[in-house]
Amino acid sequence: MRIKNSGKSSKVATEQMRLEKEHQSLERQRLTLEKQFKQISKAQPSKPKDPSRTTLNVDTIVHSPASIAFGKQSPRRKPKMLPARELNSARIKFLILAIILTTLVVMLWNAMPS
Repeated sequence: MRIKNSGKSSKVATEQMRLEKEHQSLERQRLTLEKQFKQISKAQPSKPKDPSRTTLNVDTIVHSPASIAFGKQSPRRKPKMLPARELNSARIKFLILAIILTTLVVMLWNAMPS
């Protein structure tokens, strides 16, 4: 007794065949790429390391008298921006202090005998 193949099983079989063909083509591509990689690696032999280019685990920075006298310059960092509320309060405090300073200067100027 033979059971009829339903539409789903034929779709599954065709999908499986398509995936197998795709797998085979990808496997061929992988093999060709491996061959190309081997050819490239054979064409470019690794150069022996030059002893002058080896890295040292020693501090190789030359300290000039100027850098010692004036100190090392640290990399400039961008200052952090304050939130808007703190920025506005800082501006107001600065303006108040500037006004107080100018009033003191004016009062001293007027108090001086000419």
